Parts: sequence; structure tokens; C-alpha cells
Amino acid sequence: MGYSTLDGATALGDLKKLLEGDNFFRAATSNNNKTQYADEAEAKYMAFIKKIPARKILQELIDVYFVESNWAYPISERPFFNELFTKWVSLDPTTTRYTGLKGLTRDLQYFPALLFSMCAVALQLSPPTTRCLRELDVVNATARDRLSMKMTDIAMEIMNLLGRHDPTLSGVQTDFLRAVWLKNASRGTEAWHALSDAIRQAQEIGLHRQAEIQQSSCLEETLRQLWYDEHKRRIWVILFTWNSFMAFVLGRPRQINISDCDIRTPMDCNIPEDPSKKVPLATPVPGDDEMPSFFSSSLVQYELSRKVHEMREMFADKPYTKDYNVVWNFHKQVLSILENAQPLVRPMNPDTSFDSKYPILPKKREQIFSVANNMIMVLHRPHMSMHVESRKAAVQAALNNLDSQERFFRVSEPHHYKLFGLTFYTNDAAIFLSAVILMYPPKDEEVKKRINDALKKAISRLEIMSKSNPTASSGARVVRTCYDKVKDILKPEGAESTGTMSSTETAWSGTTIAENQPGALSYPTHIGNIPEFSTGLDETLALPDDDLTSLAFWDGNNTFDSSYWINEMNQIPDLAPEDDPNNESTWDSLLL
Repeated sequence: MGYSTLDGATALGDLKKLLEGDNFFRAATSNNNKTQYADEAEAKYMAFIKKIPARKILQELIDVYFVESNWAYPISERPFFNELFTKWVSLDPTTTRYTGLKGLTRDLQYFPALLFSMCAVALQLSPPTTRCLRELDVVNATARDRLSMKMTDIAMEIMNLLGRHDPTLSGVQTDFLRAVWLKNASRGTEAWHALSDAIRQAQEIGLHRQAEIQQSSCLEETLRQLWYDEHKRRIWVILFTWNSFMAFVLGRPRQINISDCDIRTPMDCNIPEDPSKKVPLATPVPGDDEMPSFFSSSLVQYELSRKVHEMREMFADKPYTKDYNVVWNFHKQVLSILENAQPLVRPMNPDTSFDSKYPILPKKREQIFSVANNMIMVLHRPHMSMHVESRKAAVQAALNNLDSQERFFRVSEPHHYKLFGLTFYTNDAAIFLSAVILMYPPKDEEVKKRINDALKKAISRLEIMSKSNPTASSGARVVRTCYDKVKDILKPEGAESTGTMSSTETAWSGTTIAENQPGALSYPTHIGNIPEFSTGLDETLALPDDDLTSLAFWDGNNTFDSSYWINEMNQIPDLAPEDDPNNESTWDSLLL
């Protein structure tokens, strides 16, 4: 009937708790909620299972996934994954032939979908030295993308066959990895819907609620259950963080109400290889584990994501807020979170002693710094027309973000170029900065040089990544077009014109964005007309060579195409010139 079966949520949940051991209750809930598998559906399921790669290849792709992807979005913990994997590979075909799917636990039924999802993401980010690529005959990028797409689609076919109405943890992880795959493929709208599927299933099984751990007579089992609860809380934290940031940055509604969530914050430690042998401690015993905690960065992002909900509740990200001090309070809180982060993942003055041994640590720091500065930029953007302070803060955050993205790029390998976080924040910051320059041309030579260098580096890395990342490709075109409009403004005093614009008047004549887009920003008249940023940019440039181009370019579903970035530029509010007639307040006191 749609009632939640979580303890205490409804009368049905209370009855479930009271009759947990009753055979009738178990049979009733099983008969009503368990998927009824028709012979045809089961035959399709078994046909998909046969497409799982050979054990040796599968193991290598799983290893690639945990090394190349899980560090960024740690939705899976290796010890608990290995438990399910061991159970899966040890299934007796002669037994399951007669029992069918009903003879498997729900988590095991969904486990093949998780395997396909992991393999799909692994193929997106696999290094060229991965041995199994040759065995799979996917040495070139197009073939690799095609197989990756096929695997993620099979995962969704299995999910659709089994259904999402009686979810499991494996199902939650599968839909989340679908969202990861789609974001890496620049299909943001679809990623949003896949994330929604993962969140709804997670809520159905109560990941947002703190569970009660029943102590077992066996100490090892009790320890395992404690760590497993930790694992589930971490999965919820990742889902919560993604939902918050996608809502805030992409202007989407939140799918989670923070007041519905009462889980304890996960511990800042690594889950042990054998969870049944170690007591969970929030503060590990000194010398107990030489490896630094890799979950620290996720906790920092979780703390930032909780601020998103507070900002939305206080309307801090909306223009004409009643109390402008609220905006700066949140700004300071974001900076405080960064300053108080664990030294290993703290962006400012970090502890780099483990960097050479664990190269993911610098990436995690830049991941945090990019997210935080993008939050600050988005927070202040609606208030720039009324407050010069917000304009300066947003500009500083954009510059910080471009610097962070450059560092992130330098510590990343070419097989990571599909990562969403390597391109989106660069595009957003560079386009925003270009718009502000056009409206408020800087005059200080040091400031102009600083901005010019940042924009040129942004274009350079976007163009390098453009053959494998559609977001980079569309972003490079728009950012270069923006740069062509601002480079004469940024040239040193007394330098000759680049030749692309004869004068301010002629360069900025013609149809403006505001005329093309109803309700878009109107620009101050003291700089003439803003150049046209045509939504037809995609048609003016040919695609890269076929053998080097990602298959993602050909599906026509790129959410972050040129029109997306042009629309983002049109969301920047009209900056009133009368409060800063000489354009000095916008650019002074920048941290160069």
C-alpha cells in the first residue's frame, strides 16, 4: 500500500518490529513485496549473467574501478564488496538451476548489476596499460566507450527486471554508479534521474535513519555488523552530498529533506580488511594503522553539503535577501570548514607527507577546494548587482577555482580526463569571470595579467581534454569565444590590439544576449553592446578525429553543451555601474 516499513515510521513498522520473528509476518511481507519472476524475465536475467566477463578480466576491471574511480566517489568498501563477490563466484550452478533467482538473497540477485556498473565506470577511466583491454578488443577509445555504454545499459536492464520496489544495498550502489557514469559522459540530466533512483531506494531501506545494532552472541559478528552500519552510513553521506551539490550548482530541487535524516556522522577512519577483527573507534589507536584515512575528504564535502541545505532554508542564494549578513555568515562558515579539515586533505597548508605514497591525496584536496569555491561563487552571484563585496568575493572564488582546477589537472593522468570534476568547474568559473570583465573592465596591470594567465590555462586544458570529454569540448569553444571578447581588455597598457577587435564600439556592436533571451541580464550602457554568444557554436567546429573521439560525442545527449554555458552566462545579474563607476572596487584587494 506504500507504507514505510521502517521501525517507528508507521503502525506497520511498529508491527514489523513486534512480530519480527513471526513466520506469518515474514511470509506475508515476502509474498507481497518480493518480485514475482516470470519465466521470461528470469530467462532474460540469466542471459545477461552470461555476458559477465571471464573471472580474470572481471577481477582486473574491479581492481581498476577501486583504484581509478572509487577514491572520488567512495560508494563501495572493498571488504564488504569482496564478501558478496566471494558468495557470487561460489554459487553452485546445479543448485541455482532448480531454485532459480528465488534461491538467492536479494543482494546477490542485484549483485550482477553492480558488477556491470563497476566494469562500465572502470572502462571509462582505465589506464592504457590495463591488460584486459586487449583481451576485450577495446584498445581504442571509441571501442572502449562502446563496451562501457553496453555494460552500464545491461546493469539498468537487470535493475528494471528485478525492480526497485524492494531495494537492496547493491541496487542503491548500482543506480549511483549509473549516475557517475552519466556525469562522466556529460549527460547531466540523466545523471540527476539516476541519482534520484538511488536516493529513493536508499530511503526505502532506511539508510537515512540511524539503525539499532543488535549485539550478537558472537563477538566477531557484532564487530562486523558495527562496521557494516558504518558502511551504510557512508553510502548515505555520498548520496546526500551529491544531491546537495547538484541541486545547488545546477539549480535543481533537493530530493532529501535534512530533517528526515538522523544518522550519526561516519567515523574518520578506514574500514579494516577484516571487519570482524577490529573494534570501530572514532579516533584510531596511534600506530594502529599507518595508512591515512581516505574518507576524510568525503566528510569535509558532507559538511559543506549540509551548508547547502541551510543556505536554501535561509534563502541566502536568492537575490534581494532581507539580511545580507546571512550571506557573509555562510561564506565564513565555508572557509571555516576548509580551515578545520584534517591536515592531509586541508587545501590550505596541507600535510603532504603521504602524497608520494598515496597520489590520490592531492586530488582529494583539489576536489574539495573546487567544490568549496564553486559554492562561494554561486552563493554570491545573485547579490552582485546590489553589493560590490559579493562581486569581489565571487571573482576571487572564480580565480581560486581556476587555480585549483589547474593543479587538479596537473596531478591527473589522461585516462582521468572524463572526470566531471575536471571540467565543469573550469567552465563555470571561466565563463563567469569573462562576463564580469566585460561589464567591469579591470585597469590594474597585475590583475589583468593574473586573469589573462588563468583564462589561457583554462582554455589550454579544456582543449587537451576535449577529445575525450564532451563537457570540455563545448566548454572550450564557449570559453575561447569569451576570451576573444576580453583579451583586448586584458592586454597590457600600451600594447597593440590583437587585431580581432578594432574598437570597443565595433567589437561590441550587434545583437546581444539580452535581446535573444527574454528575461536575461541587461548590461550597463557605459560599455556599449555585449557581443553575441550564439547558441550555434556547435555547428561551426568539426569534431575531432574519429579514432580519438569519445563515443559520448555521438549520442546527442550532452547536457553541458554550448547552449548550456551560454544560458549560465545569462543568469549573471545586471551589475549596477553607479556604485563602482571606475571599476575599482570589483578588482581591488584580490589575492593574486
